[in-house]
This record gives sequence, C-alpha cells and structure tokens, in this order.
Amino acid sequence: MLYTTLQFFIRVALQLFCRNITFSDKTILSSKGPLLLACNHPNSFLDAIIIGSQFKQPVHYLARGDAFKNPLARKILTAIQLMPIYRLSEGREYLALNDATFENCKNILLQGGIVLIFSEGLCEHKWQLQPLKKGTARIAFAAWNEPSICNNFRVQPVSLNYQSYTKFGKHLIVHFGEKISKEQVLLEANEGEKIQQFNTLLTDKLLDGM
Repeated sequence: MLYTTLQFFIRVALQLFCRNITFSDKTILSSKGPLLLACNHPNSFLDAIIIGSQFKQPVHYLARGDAFKNPLARKILTAIQLMPIYRLSEGREYLALNDATFENCKNILLQGGIVLIFSEGLCEHKWQLQPLKKGTARIAFAAWNEPSICNNFRVQPVSLNYQSYTKFGKHLIVHFGEKISKEQVLLEANEGEKIQQFNTLLTDKLLDGM
C-alpha cells in the first residue's frame, strides 16, 4: 500500500525534475519477474525513483548501506522495498551483511519479483560508464543456479542518459538493452572467470545505450 501510494506521487513529482522521459522500448515497463534490472548510476536517488515508478510490477531496490544505520530510517526504507548493500568505504565490518541482502534478492527473484541494482556500485555525475562491481553478477548467478527459475530469469541492462544533472526540467533517455540469459554466460567456469565474462558482457550492453 505504501509503495503504491508513493509511486503515484513520485510520478507526479517527476514532472518537475524531468520535462521529458523517453524510453527506448516501453513494453519493457510491463515485464514480469524474475528480472534483475542492471543500471548505471549517474544521478543519485533520482535514478531509482525514475525506474521504479515506471514499472507496472513493484521493484525492489538495492541502496547504499549507510542509509540504513538509523533504526527509523531502516524501517521506512525497508517498507518501501529498499535493501542495504554495503561498500568497503562504509567499513569492512559491514561487508558480511551483504550476504543477507543477496539472499533476499534471490528469494525475491524466486517469487517472480523484480530487483534493481546499480552495477557500478557508486554514483557519479558522469556520462561515462564506471567499472562494474561484482554484485550484479553475484545475484545473477545465484538465480541461474536455481532450477525453478534458471530458464526464465533474465538480466535487463538499463542505460540512463541525462541531458543535465543539475537543471530542473531536464530531458532523460532510458535505453533498455538486450536481456542477458543463462545461454550467454559461463556457468561452468570458476567464479573469477564467470564474473569477468559477465561484467564484460553487461558493460558492452550498457555502453550500447549510452
């Protein structure tokens, strides 16, 4: 209920921030899970708001872990389907908590849900794609290792292209790349090789849309 209510108000508010949002393929917005949205992250909270508010099926987000340290904030963020992902810069002692988040992501996908992750692992106001972290690959391979969803699960590359990062009434183009399926990845390779091959594939697809 809270998610649906917020989604409505967010769509209205977005008209102030973005005068025009163009999607390369609007049919993607009606996609069903299990689906992992793998997105670049050039414009802070606005990226998640734009993507999540436009999909018909509710989207679960991964967000920076330090936002969850306050108990009240954690309760609110969890209620609107955000999950914490911790980086080394936030403290090595928090990294082990990512295991629970990745397990939650897998369970959401097993239930036919949609998860959004920012694959660069950081937000920078740049038009160039930053090197991808391991998180997207880790979630993807966990899903492909589940017999009940491995044939239906896909990774959807999402490239965000802003006209400006600071001006109100900006234009934005959202490009959806070709989905990645298990047939395109090295399921039998060692972990390092799998992640490297997956990240190379995802990088190419994100760059195609930028």
